[in-house]
Amino acid sequence: KTTDATLVIAGSGTSKTLDKIKHLIDKLEIKQNVKLFGKYSVKDRDILLRKSAIAVIPSRFETFCLVALETMSHGVPFICFNIPGFSWIPNGVCIKVAPFNTGVLASEICNLLADSDKVALLGKTGQKFAQKFSWEKIAGEYRSYISKILIKHGRIA
Repeated sequence: KTTDATLVIAGSGTSKTLDKIKHLIDKLEIKQNVKLFGKYSVKDRDILLRKSAIAVIPSRFETFCLVALETMSHGVPFICFNIPGFSWIPNGVCIKVAPFNTGVLASEICNLLADSDKVALLGKTGQKFAQKFSWEKIAGEYRSYISKILIKHGRIA
């Protein structure tokens, strides 16, 4: 399957990796469908996400992926590899594919781009899930946790 969507590659990597990507783009003759954005600011990120139909986070390893959370908060559905670093994200919030199976990843990208209903559903589901991680909610949880510790150790009566 193919798609006429434009692939925007945002973020940075080593110059060796960037050279490999550029070589692959030239080899596949897809330069007209790929934009290398590079490093981005918060403002750039918000603009990129507002303009995105979907996002792909092809990480090989993660701890807690803020990019996934930012993507969901913008209502943009995403596809990732099913690695431990994404285990905090429940099924039905994003599409997870077998780790490093790039053929399945490519197929799922095309399938999702062709299914506007699924794009909308995953976007809404992800956005609702991301609300659990608002600054206010997380700050309140930290405050409560710290208070419990201080009470436990006799620092607060």
